Amino acid sequence: MRVNIIFEQLRISHWIKNFLIFLPMLFSGNIEIIFTFKAIILFLSFSFVASSVYCLNDIYDQAEDKKNFYKKKRPLVSKKLQIYDVIALIVICLITSFALLYFNNYLFGIYFLIFYFILTSCYTIFLKKLFLLDVFVLTSFYILRIYYGGILFDIDVTISLYLFSYSFFLGLSILKRISNEGYNQHLRLFKSIFFVSLLVSFTVLILYIFSDKPSLIYNNKNFLFPCVLILLIWVIQLYIDVINKLVKIDPVNYCIKSKKSWFLLANMIFFYYLSY
Repeated sequence: MRVNIIFEQLRISHWIKNFLIFLPMLFSGNIEIIFTFKAIILFLSFSFVASSVYCLNDIYDQAEDKKNFYKKKRPLVSKKLQIYDVIALIVICLITSFALLYFNNYLFGIYFLIFYFILTSCYTIFLKKLFLLDVFVLTSFYILRIYYGGILFDIDVTISLYLFSYSFFLGLSILKRISNEGYNQHLRLFKSIFFVSLLVSFTVLILYIFSDKPSLIYNNKNFLFPCVLILLIWVIQLYIDVINKLVKIDPVNYCIKSKKSWFLLANMIFFYYLSY
């Protein structure tokens, strides 16, 4: 069993989404926590559970994935891995995740990730078949990442951060649905939800920067405004690419391979650094 096939099955590239557990640190000025051993443990523990869910999803969706031009190339569907290999990966991922938390005395993390695994499994089995509700449930998984980071790093997550994050990732979830064939008949509805969520998220973000709280965290909060502009440019560019059908199935992999995304991210990090 080749390592690259295992990595593909575990969707290691999707681990980038799990950096959201560090978002409370960025918004509270505790950025130094990200570079601790605890941060590595919590990131890996969440990522292994997320990978186990991806494996479960592939087992459950085999029949449907065989009909899809892109998904049929996944290891399980293309027979690069057998079903017992994938089941073994699920068990290994869960044991590894819980062991990392147990031996470092993060017992709440174990309870939380068991809940996360059950919830995402329910989504895989039946919730994602419920039109529109599936998008709102999918968005909640991003918020749970933020909650996980806030609780285990003992950082209070503000209502503003939750509101911004939910509306922003709702927009991204909508783009994921638009990129999937079979949702084109609801394109107008999805576009409306996308732009409303975009308006809400960036309104909350701008109001946060204008408030007094950032002044307590950043030496020059005005450098946060270019970060907002860059983020907006990135989202609009992704929307245009999705509408033009340049994004096939998965916006995450598309963005990882996009030089434009990395260029914009580098500029956003630069201005965020200047704000300190």
